[in-house]
Amino acid sequence: MGFCDPVQGRWHKILLNQHAGARHITDPFSGVDFDSDQVQAVINTLLNIPGITWTAGQQRVIESLREFPERLLLIQGFPGTGTTLNLMGIADVCRLLGIHVLYATPTHFEGDATCDTADKFMQLSEGHLAKSYGVPSKHLEGHVIRLAMNEERTLIASYPPEEQIAKSKGDLYDLIDDDFMDPEGEEVDMLAEIRRFTSMLQEKSFRQFSDEDKRKTLLTFK
Repeated sequence: MGFCDPVQGRWHKILLNQHAGARHITDPFSGVDFDSDQVQAVINTLLNIPGITWTAGQQRVIESLREFPERLLLIQGFPGTGTTLNLMGIADVCRLLGIHVLYATPTHFEGDATCDTADKFMQLSEGHLAKSYGVPSKHLEGHVIRLAMNEERTLIASYPPEEQIAKSKGDLYDLIDDDFMDPEGEEVDMLAEIRRFTSMLQEKSFRQFSDEDKRKTLLTFK
């Protein structure tokens, strides 16, 4: 019935595969504000996450994200062949590029199973991303690193001035964590600061930081 609808009719030729000859190839990222190298770097990062072994077929699916035949990528497979993992990989590429993903399943059971796979996948993905910048691979740190490195956002906040640091009597981080202190000093883009400090962590250990940089690093991740 859907094929009789003019809006849905455009998929008739594609889904029934009745067209002889080469298909038109579309790069779905070409109309979005990403350069080719950026997209390819994210795909390469995904394919090299420790703990995930992609089969040759799964790898071809991920690599084909730049080449949709007739604007449609159709993934088929029997249960247990890794189609859900493939879909998680595709969603992760989009997520790392700042693209929102909507995932739907026909039943609650399949939705629960997919969420379990997604949770395991995210832990491996975010842990790998955090480790690549020298930061402990905890879930929150992984999220913060991904936000700072892969999304063009700003987060304006303030460092505490010397007067507030002195009044904290050594409890600076706890006071801020418990919302008993609102830093009133220098305003900065905290995501830019994260990028700066993670780059520094790739060059030297935290112990080699100056006292000011150590304090700012800890405050930034708070």
